[in-house]
Amino acid sequence: MSGQHTDEPVTLVHLVRHGLVHNPDGILYGRLPSFHLSALGAQMAQRLAEFFADHPVAHLRTSPLERARETVAPMAAKLGLDPVVDDRLIEADSVFEGTRVGVGDGVLRAPWAWKYLANPVRPSWGEPYTEIATRMMGAIGAARVVARGREAVLVSHQLPVWVARCYLEHRRLWHDPRHRECAVASVTTVRFVGDRADGITYREPAADLVARAKDRSEPAGRRRMSRVAVGLVATIAAVLLVGGCSEPEAVTRAPSGQPSQAAGFVAGDGTVTVIAPAERRAAPELVGTTLDGRSFDSRTTRGKVVVLNVWGSWCAPCRKEAPELRAASRRLAKGGDVVFVGINTRDVDRAPALAFQRRFAVTYPSLYDPAGKLLLGFAGSLPPSAIPSTLVVDRQGRVAARILGATTTTTLVDVVEEVGSP
Repeated sequence: MSGQHTDEPVTLVHLVRHGLVHNPDGILYGRLPSFHLSALGAQMAQRLAEFFADHPVAHLRTSPLERARETVAPMAAKLGLDPVVDDRLIEADSVFEGTRVGVGDGVLRAPWAWKYLANPVRPSWGEPYTEIATRMMGAIGAARVVARGREAVLVSHQLPVWVARCYLEHRRLWHDPRHRECAVASVTTVRFVGDRADGITYREPAADLVARAKDRSEPAGRRRMSRVAVGLVATIAAVLLVGGCSEPEAVTRAPSGQPSQAAGFVAGDGTVTVIAPAERRAAPELVGTTLDGRSFDSRTTRGKVVVLNVWGSWCAPCRKEAPELRAASRRLAKGGDVVFVGINTRDVDRAPALAFQRRFAVTYPSLYDPAGKLLLGFAGSLPPSAIPSTLVVDRQGRVAARILGATTTTTLVDVVEEVGSP
């Protein structure tokens, strides 16, 4: 996201979280009907209408839930626009909907609920983050087209707005809910230059009303939910530790080839991790469509060493390493027992990714994975936690090594030869 001068039209898409909801029992209302704005929430909706009154808003779009429609109503009246109801903006689904999600005083004390905490990366208790990102990006894209060169306002909910922001900022989608920057009646604005997202800003037009809510009895359920969220996070952390989600025993090397000071995750600096053969875990099956529209199934590569490179056309380090990967693929492909496959991620449109392949003369196929669904399959082995990342799968179909960040021809060839040696 650059903010450079351009002659292409600039479009602003504002993602608005609805106002405060009347929820005296502090339950997770999710998609349940008949949850309306509180009196203070109605004031927040009016404040949002005043905030956007002087903006060139050409399009309104809202979640179908009552609290979202009640939030958009004052804006519609002020701006003279009819809002479009878009199911893609709805709240995330959850198995805990309608319950109080607490550890000591809620549903999490019930044994039946524990199985749903098994995978916080997906997450196992509700709608997958990748699906939330996909539908939100669809709604954002539709609004951008309608409001091209002007502004659009989309009223949604905290989790969908935050996941969309993480997606656009190329961050991982799973997260600690305590760290979401998305207060009630907040405005997360995505700036588009042409069709390209070029920046994100965050504002709270009703910050004084949000502060007032903390000192009033009306949102007592909301305060209780804040403590509940902390309990949920603590429980999920325990699940991760007990469930064996830590990375397997491995040797981690800094980019220089010397041992690093701390094994484990080092984001995007070229760190190499090689897993001992006895500790390797099976790689997920990768089935999908390549950028040029062909079908791909990783089962066709069995018995060979597979190099998986995760990249995006928007990623500067990916451009830096592309010539290195091309050279490595040519050197290693001579024997016929090493296969290179790319996984293109976070490119909302195929066109920039295809242009990237042409520019850097990439000859091996790349799976198109805009929402990162394929990457989630590596959560139990050695996840590609940075972009670019390169994974090496051994002949037995196990994840054997990972390089976080841009790599070089020499480093990659050395790692592949180490993994492929008898």
